Amino acid sequence: MKRALCSIAALLTLLSVAAFGQSQPPYQATSYQWRAAVLVGNTSTGTASVTLIGAPGQSGPQLNNGATVAWSTVFSTLAPVAFQDANAESVTPTAVSIAPCPSGNLGVGSSSTCATITGSFTYTHGQSAPVIDASFGLQTALNAANAAGGGVVALGRDWYTAGGTSALTAAAK
Repeated sequence: MKRALCSIAALLTLLSVAAFGQSQPPYQATSYQWRAAVLVGNTSTGTASVTLIGAPGQSGPQLNNGATVAWSTVFSTLAPVAFQDANAESVTPTAVSIAPCPSGNLGVGSSSTCATITGSFTYTHGQSAPVIDASFGLQTALNAANAAGGGVVALGRDWYTAGGTSALTAAAK
């Protein structure tokens, strides 16, 4: 099944390039998988908020290739995030706020930008808990392509190996 989906994705990429004369390469979903950390955690379960910080000195999270991406490309109420601490869970934000980071946390001043997400949490997550893209880069690549005016998002074997599923492709917006 995975092999068939990879083949279909590759075929659609080739067809769209041929049909529309697209000269830019496709957005590879795994290239858009990001990582961040909790700066201010939630102290209760249920509906709560957490503040995330990206790459040191940057205004967004770091991608697998070392580049950074803007928080506005990463977060929406469509894209689930995965907390990878002892209380691992995926949460789809119900609200997102992008603003200067609060002063006094890990020495971060207002010059860095943070993202605060609100969602329904089963567990609490403390400062420094790792957070990654729960769509394995798919939704972020779609958001980046949309922000650039369009493009093809490609899902390779590596995306499925990383954990991508047909359920994630069906849920992507």
